[in-house]
Amino acid sequence: MAQYWPTHTAIENDHDVASRMNSKPKIVVSGTLERPDPEWSNTTLVKHNVAGEMRRLKDQPGQDLLVLGARR
Repeated sequence: MAQYWPTHTAIENDHDVASRMNSKPKIVVSGTLERPDPEWSNTTLVKHNVAGEMRRLKDQPGQDLLVLGARR
């Protein structure tokens, strides 16, 4: 996802979706990444205590969480 949505192609071809994907806060859960992709704004990396971090996010006021998954 981070390789597509911030690109010029995504913004041209899927402007509405790209705008939302690029502007919303994103949480990336990974045991292998050292840092989030610098090209994708509003991205936070969670490497440890995933359950605790998800509880913290769910306890915050605001809208529902949307979960998307991918595996390499």
